[in-house]
Amino acid sequence: MASLIIFLLVAVPVALITTFFLLDESIVNVEPGEMGLLLVHGKATDKWLDPGRHWVPAFRRRQMQAYPSRELSYRASHETTELGDLERHGPATYVVLGDRAEGSAAYTVRFRLDPDNLKSIHNRFGPDGLWSAVSDLTARAVRAELLDESISVDDVYGPARSALRDRVGQRVTDELAVEGFKVSVFELSEVDLGTTGESIQAAVRARLELEREQAEGPLRRERADRDAEVARLLADVGADPALRYREIDAWRSLVFELSKGQGQIPGTPRPRTTPAQPDRPSTAGSTPTADDDGEDA
Repeated sequence: MASLIIFLLVAVPVALITTFFLLDESIVNVEPGEMGLLLVHGKATDKWLDPGRHWVPAFRRRQMQAYPSRELSYRASHETTELGDLERHGPATYVVLGDRAEGSAAYTVRFRLDPDNLKSIHNRFGPDGLWSAVSDLTARAVRAELLDESISVDDVYGPARSALRDRVGQRVTDELAVEGFKVSVFELSEVDLGTTGESIQAAVRARLELEREQAEGPLRRERADRDAEVARLLADVGADPALRYREIDAWRSLVFELSKGQGQIPGTPRPRTTPAQPDRPSTAGSTPTADDDGEDA
């Protein structure tokens, strides 16, 4: 009898402590903004958990892997910016258009994980491979769509650009949907065509400059006729009034050019920009040179 009592005094606390730890390990908490994928013996199942507390029996070797449930954003661009926890940044994508023009495309894609395909996402990419998967899949879709023979440089500019954005966005949406990512927004920010784009911009500037010259033609002809008429009127007045008039007219023309940012006040130097100096390497711990000794002297 005494041995039974001793056994119960030892076994019951041990059983209670073991049960407590098993129960504690079996209660998992899914944080807001996350969803939990249920794993059994380390293998993914089709069941996923909403935010909150859930009973996942640890003695049956069940576990929970957290995945983000909020909308995520991936940005491929030519500039690096500070991003939050739900955003990632990558380089612009090299593309070739259907007319063989080369360039780089900058874009932003916003997406969510499809809970119904969470098992497939876990088996293929895992929680650490989401961003690289989205980066590769999106870049592949953008390249493939822009390589279509119906796409040319003309589609990058003007009203055709909106149609091109929608077309590429639909391709990206379809490609990512197959892999379990739901795209909500796709924005084609920029398509940099390199030297081809510079040639196009130069042609646009030349056309606008020609239009400006044509628009100012009547004004210049009117000014020439006025100067000729004034010259006839001042012929009998003398040289001083004529020179005074020319001076006033010259200042008027200068003010007009300055208002357009094209002129310069006589006698004033042109502003010069000082080139940025490269960072000099630190001299801490280095051996002084002869130049350093001369400066110290």
